[in-house]
Amino acid sequence: MSADPRRRALLLAFAAAVAGLAAALLLVAAHLDLARGLLARACGGAGGGCDAVLASGWAYVPPILDQEELVPARTRGHVPAAALGAAYFTAVVLWLASLGAALRLPRLFLPLYVGVLLGCVASAGYLAVMAFRIGAFCPLCTTAHVANFALLGLLLLARPRAGDPAVEQASRRHVVTAAVLSLLGAVCVLLGALGLRVLHERDELSDRMAVIETQGELVELAHLADRTFTADDEARARFDAVLRPDDPEILPEEGAYGTLVYFSDLECPNCHRFELFLREELLPMFGGHLRVVFKHFPLEDLHEAALPAARALEAARLQGRFWELHALLIDRHDRLGEADWTALAVEAGCEARRFREDLGSGEVARRVDEDEALGRSIGVEATPTVFLDRRPVDGSVRTLAGFWRLRANALRRARSTLGQPW
Repeated sequence: MSADPRRRALLLAFAAAVAGLAAALLLVAAHLDLARGLLARACGGAGGGCDAVLASGWAYVPPILDQEELVPARTRGHVPAAALGAAYFTAVVLWLASLGAALRLPRLFLPLYVGVLLGCVASAGYLAVMAFRIGAFCPLCTTAHVANFALLGLLLLARPRAGDPAVEQASRRHVVTAAVLSLLGAVCVLLGALGLRVLHERDELSDRMAVIETQGELVELAHLADRTFTADDEARARFDAVLRPDDPEILPEEGAYGTLVYFSDLECPNCHRFELFLREELLPMFGGHLRVVFKHFPLEDLHEAALPAARALEAARLQGRFWELHALLIDRHDRLGEADWTALAVEAGCEARRFREDLGSGEVARRVDEDEALGRSIGVEATPTVFLDRRPVDGSVRTLAGFWRLRANALRRARSTLGQPW
């Protein structure tokens, strides 16, 4: 190979590294909810495979293999894999940019080649995880991994050969400068990504206890909700009409309580995260003084099993086993396409023959369709959509413990004023 083809291979390797870096940085932004709109366009619909991969324990290093550990507060101490990918591609880009043609020197080429080879081993592992463990492919992740394999092949084409008269020498200062730049760049990107993640997850609302009104209610913060039903009687009535006497609900203890209504899709990864947060952190925080109402909102265009799962839950509700089946389905949210609804219903305590009859009935189908229509009438467009005491809860604070703790404390004071125990 002449010098010109080798130079072109190095330039293409640099382009592949830049493409991998761009994909990794977009994934880091998605971890921080800073690029959800772009992520949805890249993945199709509301995030598609990207949401499934980012909601998986494999999105962190070390991986969180127990799915229940994905409550946001419990991912602390785990580094987003995308942040490590961004640091890796940053080091490669800086190494290529700073040394350029001097990479034709064998002793400079070998460490880079070995590093990229190890990176490709990791890429192959993550592609296998997406294929066989998660069951979904994130286009941005796939782009980064494909760019990595292309980088390896192009570096192989550009490798120096013994006796090549085009081999150039590089000074020790040049080599040290390139190594230092690459290392510092990688460290800066990694620390920047981790710092942004810490800021994003910090319980910032816990530091704002002063924004409590005299009667124990939060001062409404503009970024917590774009809409409110508190000052619109017509909107109040429309919202209240959404709730039916026989809706599946978790009933509170006597006295003053809060009401949480959430619209959910059983196959949605973000719904799964909220369900775990609700069960493990939110309900204990309110100490039995929170009424929880479940509403169906299956996103059929994105999740094939969402509508069958919703109808299975409604059929179980007719036998008083809604929450029992709900618990089983939540734990299998990523495998609902393989579900045997009747077997799961029997495990939840339903009578099999009646369940099968109800599952295909018009009443069950009507209930699910009615929930979806009622949700759209009050502005529900995606899942999970959460309302607390008629107020929509913004997605940025949906699983933020500090926000809910303030609400629970306000309710605690209200009950104390009324002479009701907590």
